[in-house]
Amino acid sequence: DAYIHIVGVGDSDSSTNHVTSALQQWNIRDTFSLQARNHLLKFGIDQRHVSASLTPAALSVQADFFDRNSMVTNSASDIVITKSSPANPVLDEFSAFVEDEWKVSKALNLSMGLRWDVNPAPKGQHGQDAYTVLGDINAPATLQLAPRGTPLWDTSWYNLAPRLGAAWVVKNEPGRELILRAGGGVFFDTGTQPALEAFQGIGFATSAYYTNAPIPVTPSQLTFSTAVAPPYTNAKVFAFSPHLPLPYTFQWNIGVEKALGKDQSITVSYVGANGRRLLNEQRRNVSRLNPNFGDVVYFPSGLTSSYQSLQAKFQRSLSHGVEALVSYTWAHSLDYGSTDPAFPLVRGNSDLDVRHNLEAAASWDFSPPGKRWLSFKRLVEGWGADGRLIARTGFPVNLLGNFFFDPLTGSPYYSGVDLIPGRPLYVHNAAYPGHRIFSGGPNVANPAFRLPVGMDAGDAPRNLLRGFGALQTNAALRQDFHLHDRMNLQFKAEIFNLFNHPNFGYIDPHLSDLLFGQSTKMLNQSFGAAGALYDQGGPRAIQLSLKLVF
Repeated sequence: DAYIHIVGVGDSDSSTNHVTSALQQWNIRDTFSLQARNHLLKFGIDQRHVSASLTPAALSVQADFFDRNSMVTNSASDIVITKSSPANPVLDEFSAFVEDEWKVSKALNLSMGLRWDVNPAPKGQHGQDAYTVLGDINAPATLQLAPRGTPLWDTSWYNLAPRLGAAWVVKNEPGRELILRAGGGVFFDTGTQPALEAFQGIGFATSAYYTNAPIPVTPSQLTFSTAVAPPYTNAKVFAFSPHLPLPYTFQWNIGVEKALGKDQSITVSYVGANGRRLLNEQRRNVSRLNPNFGDVVYFPSGLTSSYQSLQAKFQRSLSHGVEALVSYTWAHSLDYGSTDPAFPLVRGNSDLDVRHNLEAAASWDFSPPGKRWLSFKRLVEGWGADGRLIARTGFPVNLLGNFFFDPLTGSPYYSGVDLIPGRPLYVHNAAYPGHRIFSGGPNVANPAFRLPVGMDAGDAPRNLLRGFGALQTNAALRQDFHLHDRMNLQFKAEIFNLFNHPNFGYIDPHLSDLLFGQSTKMLNQSFGAAGALYDQGGPRAIQLSLKLVF
């Protein structure tokens, strides 16, 4: 892997990767129901066994070039050589539940349930378990590598998740029904995602680090020990709390549904969720207080998240050939995060915090009912039209400041930025894509952001700025031809982004780049290399299709 980073310009990467993985899974699931008068009792179990086979490249070399001179003279700023061995983590997860659907009266239904989750830490096949560090990360001198075979954490047997729901028909007059619904419950996560990363750390991958060295590497540079022995500074080391509790989320909602005639209804709901005991990676260098370790990855306690939303939905069922659905959501999402695990976690707007989201869809079958319009009905029979509107505000953009490099993983990382108070956060000008850029970087005279000093994390609030919103209308015209008793042909003409509205996507978040704060891609190009012509946010596109159904 050759990675190039030029300050003020950007990044480039060229690599060849030989990595394989496989997954085997089996489930045993069953439910049992029992009707007892007004109670419908349900019982169920779910046992899941997952066996993974991770086979990274046995040897990998990454050369990093951080300035022009390093490329011209073939003197890589640093080289990371990694030797890896296969890993075979095994996960066993079990859950059981009991539920009571109680019809209290004709107008009131209650749903009460209790779920039990048991999720032990992953183990390795043939004794090839992942390592963990014992001790207190806040007292680095106490840290020591646990013997292989020590569980990453003790299994918790008390993950009980109660849930309650209710539906009350307040008014039952046809066409004017009023229904009140409410519910809440606890939902546990497995916690296995960070645990699986330990199967790519010490005991499975060992690295050697060189600076200002030419490529290709020499045979002597490839000769280094992969033994698990102190000091443990040439591999990624994880410290899991022995009593690590599983993360969970408490969710609740209340909604009111009102009928507006026979075929229409409107629903207004409040939906909330609070996450607790969340697992978010942090990395700390403890070498000054414990020479046996360098960077140690750990998962701090007390991390939470919060989601609040107000949702409104109008729905019209198929009547006289017309069906429609319109929904709007206002939401606010908060959680902890940072630009990299090397920097402290900060609570702020989450990466997926979209405040306003509007979606609408309609379908119209042209054929009118009855015999009054018989001649017109024959003319338009089989024709129909569909439409969809998508509109939302922008996603947050987390700004990146100073460039750093992690020699253990071979990965670059960035600090945040400092905020200069009293200055506008955006610069509006028709010369920029979308007529707007962030107020910073080399293109702004009085920037609102600057690079932090040294290793500082930056004091700007997390996800302070917003990208561009999205607006797109899609439409379709279709015709169904009846060819035979069991054969039909459908012709369909679809138009994506009917009004050719420009949707700007990725914004360069690197403060030192020449294009900082500017949109460098349209929205459909921001989904990665697989972005297609018909992805949301692309230019107007027309698709014609024929479908034979038999």
